[in-house]
Amino acid sequence: MNTSSMVESIATSVLAVAGIVFLTTIGMASAVVAGTVLAGGYILATR
Repeated sequence: MNTSSMVESIATSVLAVAGIVFLTTIGMASAVVAGTVLAGGYILATR
């Protein structure tokens, strides 16, 4: 395995991990926002 293909595979895996982390973070954030909105609506509705 030469250096350029090694660098390429490392870069690819780094990008893949970064993409997964990014998507997970977005998913968590949207879930938190949705949960907060639902909880707020529920609290207002049951008052």
